[in-house]
Amino acid sequence: MDKSFSEIDYFVSVSFAISKKCYIFAEILRINMIKIENERGSVLQSVLFNGQTGIEHFCSMRDCKHPGQGVWMPQQVHGTTIVVVDAHTPMDMDLERQPVEADAVITREKGMWIGVHTADCVPVLLYDPVQEVVAAVHAGWRGTVGHIVRLTLQKMREEMGCRMSDVFGMIGPSISPMAYEVGEDVADAFVKAGRGDCVWRSLWGPNGKLLLPKPHIDLWQSNVMDMMEAEMDLLHIDCTPWCTFEHYNEVFSARKEGIGTGRIVSAISLKR
Repeated sequence: MDKSFSEIDYFVSVSFAISKKCYIFAEILRINMIKIENERGSVLQSVLFNGQTGIEHFCSMRDCKHPGQGVWMPQQVHGTTIVVVDAHTPMDMDLERQPVEADAVITREKGMWIGVHTADCVPVLLYDPVQEVVAAVHAGWRGTVGHIVRLTLQKMREEMGCRMSDVFGMIGPSISPMAYEVGEDVADAFVKAGRGDCVWRSLWGPNGKLLLPKPHIDLWQSNVMDMMEAEMDLLHIDCTPWCTFEHYNEVFSARKEGIGTGRIVSAISLKR
């Protein structure tokens, strides 16, 4: 494997290393998400989740055909509303007409696919093998500031009886901190939400090059912190996503290509 680091690899390695939290990460962070071919086409999967026999999951890639087919997805509104669905919940495959506004979905219905669609925002999948519960979360910057992952875990605990030490979590393809430049208003929102550690205002790279002239946000770290604050086991968390901005030729990035680009579907299902 090529040992050279891109600026994104360098930033991610440094940011995780100097965080106040402890993370397990690959030498080049993105390598632990694997690309496979299945009946949908090319998809990405978590190595950690592939070790769980009770679920199926995927994050679609650019050449994936009909990635949302058979997947229950809400109409996402960049909020913190969470819904619980089952076999009786109406299915509407047209995302433009989906009647339920929410940004996280939970189910314990076996054989039912649930998911979210993203193109830089963070998709998070959760799985409790003991209570047999799965969840899919859409965490844009507003949802991340609103701690939607922590709220979803709280709902899983209170309504589904999940113990946080049993739950597995993964972060899917999304924009990396190096690529996610923001304005001061967004940076301030993270500080007010108790996520000042996830705001990067300056970083000097090799040869004295200033990598961050403006604020950048680490959405990955913030959502992992939600999991850890909910008392999930660190070894149950997979934060090894592809950066959508860097890999826009294989996945989708709204920041790189414009808001009209396609969407990645990240979905999970309990096996029957």
